[in-house]
Amino acid sequence: MKKSILMFIMFCLSMQTIASTKEMEQYISALDKAITERGKYMLIKENRIDRLKNLAVQSRDNTPEQQYGNYAALINEYMNYSLDSALHYAKIAKSVALKADNYNLRADAEMNIAYIYNLTGLMTKDAYDIFSRLDRDALSGKYISRYYILGLQIYYNLANQAFDSKVNAKYRTIAQAYRDSALYYSPDNEIIKANKYIEDGNYEKARNIVSEGLSEHMTSPDAAARFHVLAKICGLQNNATQRKQYLAQAALLDMINGTREYMALQELARMLYDEGDTERAYRYIHRSISDAIACNARSRMLEMSKDIPIIDTDYDRKQAETKFKLYTACMAIGILSVLLLAVSIYVHKRNRKLQAAKLLQENLNMQLEAGNMEQSRLNEELRRLNGNLQRANSEWEVLNGKLQQANRIKEEYITLFINMCSQYLSKMESYRNNLKKIAAQRNFDMLYNAIKSDFEINKEIDEFYMQFDKAFLHLFPTFVDDFNKLLQPDCKIKLKSDERLNTELRIFALTRLGIHDSEKVAAFLRCSVSTIYNYRTKMKNRAIDRDNFEEKFMNRY
Repeated sequence: MKKSILMFIMFCLSMQTIASTKEMEQYISALDKAITERGKYMLIKENRIDRLKNLAVQSRDNTPEQQYGNYAALINEYMNYSLDSALHYAKIAKSVALKADNYNLRADAEMNIAYIYNLTGLMTKDAYDIFSRLDRDALSGKYISRYYILGLQIYYNLANQAFDSKVNAKYRTIAQAYRDSALYYSPDNEIIKANKYIEDGNYEKARNIVSEGLSEHMTSPDAAARFHVLAKICGLQNNATQRKQYLAQAALLDMINGTREYMALQELARMLYDEGDTERAYRYIHRSISDAIACNARSRMLEMSKDIPIIDTDYDRKQAETKFKLYTACMAIGILSVLLLAVSIYVHKRNRKLQAAKLLQENLNMQLEAGNMEQSRLNEELRRLNGNLQRANSEWEVLNGKLQQANRIKEEYITLFINMCSQYLSKMESYRNNLKKIAAQRNFDMLYNAIKSDFEINKEIDEFYMQFDKAFLHLFPTFVDDFNKLLQPDCKIKLKSDERLNTELRIFALTRLGIHDSEKVAAFLRCSVSTIYNYRTKMKNRAIDRDNFEEKFMNRY
């Protein structure tokens, strides 16, 4: 009986684990999709920013208070997107506030700049200098709360940057005092209140505060912050599964909201790396560093600089292992192709001999059965047989020529592929070693510039297309002229002096090589499937015989 109960409990636990794993995969898959569609969400963010810019420009004839309100909304939108732009408009807002006879506005403009300085993580002292000049007693309303929240953030940053443990403790005590004052003036601030309970060790109280009213369907930046706090609580309680789930939810909302200054995705990358999911960790950490660079969030870049070399090294190692397996597979395919060709030739020759022998036997039987057949008829039959054999030989020569051409294409492209993979590995090794040297020297500006630059990628793409054009035209030197013969006289393709093929010709070159799938062609040429469709339609419309263009193209080659 006890054994049965134990087995039932184990079964329930296993089913719960399977359900939890499936649910986690759903969160991670949703995050992967959001990262893939990042451009769509960034466009929404940019449109929202453009509307706020227009409002700010259109309000120049309004009162300073109205103008300042529009600039404050624009600064808030830029705060987690581009600190450079946020600082630019914060300075404009300050000049507007100085025109108003309102100390609250002037102080708020100064606090905007201090918030941005503090957020970079490298200008906390400058933020403190601005903060220390503010007159607390002259503030009123919501500006008092904002004053204490700014003080809380500045002193926490000073504590984190302090090398001396006594100085760290001093700043933390001051930060906690500002936190208590901030809660006094903003008792509904769930994030600050939850962090207070976390510091006190009351995790369940903190969880209840940030969970209240929180739904998986909420998409606001506040929801992202609350999910991140829940992940922090789970980390302190050593609940890795739920921490991973909340980090994925927070990171998903960061992607949807077009946020560039965040922590959830980079923390999730570290978790996935520790679990052995190096490929996802590599994509997530590089997405994080790209967004931090675009936002100019230097503190985030410094935090990730210690993780990137570790993840990159492990990723490169696994990529090298994959490429070695690919090389092995290519060699095996090459050997099997040669063997298959040899067997095909042998079988074909044997079939020819058997067919010829069978045909000869049938003719002999016919001659034996018709012994009285005239000699002239026998000669005619022999001539007909000879003609059939000659035509069969001609057809075999044509087929053999096509087989030899296909084999030559296969051999040359396998050789080209192996050479290009070898060159690419060497270049990636050189590029990785260069990044290691820069990271070892802790030259983060140079590391930032090297990571941000698209020069190497664009150069490799141009080199790849040049090698493809060269190899293809080596195999089909008259391809361009033959293709133009299918087009109307005034629609023929004219290449530039430095071009071998252009995008339209490469689409049909890939078709000639047997690649008909539009998605594969689009991936090869780094464009969309709709672009491939448009190019094919355009060529069809320019053809002499539009209805039979594709059939004539395939028959010509």
